[in-house]
Amino acid sequence: MLRLLVSFCQVMTVLLNKPFAPRAKFCWLTIGIAMLMHLPTRGDETKLQSQVLGYQQCIDCHELPAAAWMRSSHAQHSLAMLNSNSRAVRYATRLGIEPAMLSHGSSVCTDCHATRQDTGGGVVRVMHGVSCESCHGPAGASSTSAGWYALHSGEELLPDDAEADLESALREAGMAGTEDLYSLAVRCYACHSVSNEDIVRAGHTAGTSEFELTSWFSGEVRHNFAPYTVDVEDEESNALASTVWLARHERADPRARRRLMYVVGQLADLEVNLRNRARATREGTFATTAASRLVAAQSRLQQVARQVDDAELKAAIEAAEEVRALVFLPPNRTDQPALLAA
Repeated sequence: MLRLLVSFCQVMTVLLNKPFAPRAKFCWLTIGIAMLMHLPTRGDETKLQSQVLGYQQCIDCHELPAAAWMRSSHAQHSLAMLNSNSRAVRYATRLGIEPAMLSHGSSVCTDCHATRQDTGGGVVRVMHGVSCESCHGPAGASSTSAGWYALHSGEELLPDDAEADLESALREAGMAGTEDLYSLAVRCYACHSVSNEDIVRAGHTAGTSEFELTSWFSGEVRHNFAPYTVDVEDEESNALASTVWLARHERADPRARRRLMYVVGQLADLEVNLRNRARATREGTFATTAASRLVAAQSRLQQVARQVDDAELKAAIEAAEEVRALVFLPPNRTDQPALLAA
């Protein structure tokens, strides 16, 4: 994916030096910045379980978003379905997991269906379903950092002359905030495009086929409430775009955020499924679904490129095009470097 990122950075330079409308310049610049961020994989997240604090830390300041989350499928069903869905028992049997352990911290199923915390001594407990830190990153302290919660809540203060760098400090501490749309998108696609071949071979679907970032962010996971809302007066209103983003970008059109979200979502879909296809070890649903999804995402990006009509944007897409001939061939270990290099 490095070449795709480099090509896209070149696109940013070209677009900012052409007479595009300010809104278009802003959208593409934001994409370029987002793509430069460190993008943790699902595997990285499992190493950070000791930093998980739990959603209770968020409620005092984010009461309305927390209430919206508690009504969501992420909160109510993502974990519960492991114990109530008959198909889950079938998958467990094929994976060699005791059905009673499906929702346990050691279960591969809780990689995506739960929020887990390492309590020390190798004990990993399930705290609840998909929650705040599943999307925004583990918030607690590590051996090298006080953690992003300490910065976000004001418990840990930056020097006065460094306040402008708060966003960078939060990102460095592991927070995927509203400005880090690509980081958020990759987290979504890493689970909605199942990244574990063994689970798919056990009969699990290879992902949520209808998943698309913009439409799903507009549904029950949307939690853009006051006090940061700048385009609505009613604090109960759920804004179309991130309220922090709206507050930071005065007079920004929420529709611009949605356009940005669409393109970023397609790029995340492309990256995650390139990686999934590179991980595939044999022919089957896992490999073919990853190939189909990445080709579909590439096609949608090509439609965007035709509207923007910029050579460098097309070059970014062509970085993936160079391995397109490989993705529908039987998987083998020799194609992995080329797929990952794209």
